Amino acid sequence: MPTELSFDIQEGGRLELRSSINPLKPSVQAGIDVKALSLLPFEAYIKPHADLHLASGTISTKGEFGYQVEDGSAKLSYTGGFDVSALQILPPESDETLLGWENLATSDLKFQLEPNLLEITDLKLSGLDGQFIIFEDGSLNLTQMFKKDPDMTSISGEEPGKDQETESESTKTPEKIEKDPSTPRDEAFPIYIHKIRFEDGGLFFADYSLFPQFATRIHQLQGSIIGMSSQPCARAQVQLDGRVNAYGLSKIEGEINFFDPSTYTDMAVLFRNLEMTRLTPYSGKFVGRRIDSGKLTLDLKYDIEDRKLKGDNQIIVEQIELGEKVESPDAVSLPLNLAIAILEDTNGVIDIGLPVSGDLDDPKFSYGQLIWKAFVNLITKLATAPFRALGAMLGGDAGTLDAIIFERGSAEILPPEAEKLVKLAGALQSQPNLKLIAQGRFNQETDGQALKELQVRRQVVQRQGIELAPGEDPGLLDFGNPTIQTALELTFSEQIGPEDLSKRKEQAEIKSNKVAGQTVEGDQESGVQDPAAMWIELFQTLVAEAQLAETALEQLADTRASAVLETLQGTAGLPQHRIMLKPAKVLKPGKTPRVKMMLEPMKVKRVKKSESDPE
Repeated sequence: MPTELSFDIQEGGRLELRSSINPLKPSVQAGIDVKALSLLPFEAYIKPHADLHLASGTISTKGEFGYQVEDGSAKLSYTGGFDVSALQILPPESDETLLGWENLATSDLKFQLEPNLLEITDLKLSGLDGQFIIFEDGSLNLTQMFKKDPDMTSISGEEPGKDQETESESTKTPEKIEKDPSTPRDEAFPIYIHKIRFEDGGLFFADYSLFPQFATRIHQLQGSIIGMSSQPCARAQVQLDGRVNAYGLSKIEGEINFFDPSTYTDMAVLFRNLEMTRLTPYSGKFVGRRIDSGKLTLDLKYDIEDRKLKGDNQIIVEQIELGEKVESPDAVSLPLNLAIAILEDTNGVIDIGLPVSGDLDDPKFSYGQLIWKAFVNLITKLATAPFRALGAMLGGDAGTLDAIIFERGSAEILPPEAEKLVKLAGALQSQPNLKLIAQGRFNQETDGQALKELQVRRQVVQRQGIELAPGEDPGLLDFGNPTIQTALELTFSEQIGPEDLSKRKEQAEIKSNKVAGQTVEGDQESGVQDPAAMWIELFQTLVAEAQLAETALEQLADTRASAVLETLQGTAGLPQHRIMLKPAKVLKPGKTPRVKMMLEPMKVKRVKKSESDPE
């Protein structure tokens, strides 16, 4: 029975349906096209669970729906794509976006029931906007918005008082027994989101548990989340980066079980090169003074396992200029000048370790003791250090201007390093008789490893038939994606050998069967394993066996030096004859990849004036 139906929605949107219905079976096979359906009426479904206001948003979807279709693999299924646009969710009594975005879209959605499955291959999130706030009591804004279950009442229905006895297991109602954590639960709905891409997003981050309070905004947020799954042992890879202010950098990296983050989270959040003018939370808390100028780096590590939080955080303040006093019970009880002398190294850097711990069910963070280091002064006379002399002209210490730091395997100049080049060029402009020599230096181990990983990732992605530009980084590989797995196996078989591949598959199958036959009760080594472990090992073996071109590392280092030269000429306006490049050089093991900056005097030819020249 063919059916066609279309109508407009009063609140916004249109639905078109073309279907074939068999009322005797019954079965339905339909093509669905929903255009810009307003989400505002659906706010009623949010209110019972969260105190939030849905200010705007539409959803569009186009795909094929099936119910008890003949030869169908599921009782109910829907395949197609969707696009949630202009979403804005507000907290109560506020017009600041708690969560929103411009577009959340995919063209490859698969949803089915009996058997259950939700699978998305590639999900793109553009224009993300949101808030992540830690309040004074250590709680999070996101968790405060969700409504808690009502307190359990006694059998009589009265609220339990202080003088009431604790309820025994025998007196629990069926509802209470269902909420008991020891009660077996149904298996989670299988969800697989192989890749989420972020483009041009932003995030407001604040920590109001500090005094003075800390807040900043990340912009140009981009990156990806790979391998999100509802499997109990799944660990999604997160790699996000953004910009803070003009020269600030932020990164979020690690692994997390998104469907139960309280059982496993291993995340690192980095804020680097933050401007500290009138924003002095950490100095106020630990030094008892505001900072009128300076730079701040926050290296925050969050490790959550079995609902217990442990954080090994690092706070670095550079080139501080102290202002007025701040009352803080955690400030060091030392004379200020002596405290600075203890905390500050020869480069004007204060390095503070901040361990934190807490229970997610009742978050109470305990701050560790202040850790400080004093570095030995390796340069005894400032006059003999030319970059320090340049720093005096800039009104600060320039001990770090002699090296431009790069990430492993990369020749991209990061914003904090670009700022250093602008400062260096400004100082050289006032010293016309100085020439700058730039020499690219590479770390054979870390740079080599990064180039090999890039080489193998490109080979695997190209094996899928995807075209890449020369030198293009295809990003992380989703080792749980069957197409990636197939491409990895073909690459491995070709480069390592089919016999080795077969042996590894046999070993992986034996191990999988062995694990499946065991009873696992929380011990990782007793059976819990990454379902993509074999393909990760294939990738690691390919990287280990990869061969780089003989001059690849030297070319990388020379490219870094050339990038520094172009920045000094293009952005900073330093003349070409003031800069010279030296051939690449290998670094000692453990050293960070860099371009080494050196100074030497210019050979200036002075023209003798004739007697006819005016005085």
